[in-house]
Amino acid sequence: MTNPIRLAYQAARYVPTEAYRTHKGGKKKMYNPIKTAPTLVQAMSHLGEVALPLKEAKERAGNTIQEPEAKQYIEHIHEWSQLRDFLDTLALFLKAEVEVRVGRKKRRQAMRKFVPKPRDQRERWDTAKLVQRADEYAQAIAGKKGINDNKLKKLESRIKGCGDEWEVLASLAQYYPLSGVPSDVIDDWVSDLGNVSLDTFKQLVSYTVVLYRAERIKKKG
Repeated sequence: MTNPIRLAYQAARYVPTEAYRTHKGGKKKMYNPIKTAPTLVQAMSHLGEVALPLKEAKERAGNTIQEPEAKQYIEHIHEWSQLRDFLDTLALFLKAEVEVRVGRKKRRQAMRKFVPKPRDQRERWDTAKLVQRADEYAQAIAGKKGINDNKLKKLESRIKGCGDEWEVLASLAQYYPLSGVPSDVIDDWVSDLGNVSLDTFKQLVSYTVVLYRAERIKKKG
C-alpha cells in the first residue's frame, strides 16, 4: 500500500541525476527544483482550487518533483485537497533544518536521514533499557537552555497518537526547526525510530519527557 508520507520524504531528499544547473559568475551550481515546493504550497493555499485548478497544480507539481515514485503518485491524484496535503508534507520535510555554526560561519543543517531497518530486524527494548536510554536523553535535554516544556509535551502527545513510523517522522520534522525544541535529540530519535519497534519508540519518547520533567522539578526544588 502506498504511503504518501514516505513518498513525500523520498521526494524531499531526492537529488536529480539530470543536469539541473544554473550559471552565475561563470560557475555551475546544481539546482534541485524540489526547493520550489514550499512556494507551490503557498500558491495553492493563496489562490485556491478555482484560480489554480487540479490539472495546472499537478503540472506544476510534476515539474517540481523529480523522484520517480512520487512523480507517479501525483499523476494518479484526483482530488485537489489530496495534492495540497501531499505537497504540505513534502514542504514540511524540506523545512526540517536548523542553523548551526561551523567555525565562524553559519550553515543550514537538515534533520538526520531516516534509515528504517526491516520490521523483523527492529529491536524491542525491555523496561530497564528504555529507562536507561530515556534518562540519558532527559539529562541531555535538562542541560540545555531555552527548552520549551509545552512544545516538548505536545510533540510527545503527537507521537503517542501516530499510527506508523512515517507519521512519527513527519511529527519529528515539524518540531525539528522550532525554537525551544532540542534538534540534536530529535536527530538521535530519528536514528532510534529506524532501529526499534514503533511501540518501543513511543515508550522511549514518553519516558524521556517524564524523566526530563522530574529532573526539572528536582533542580527547582
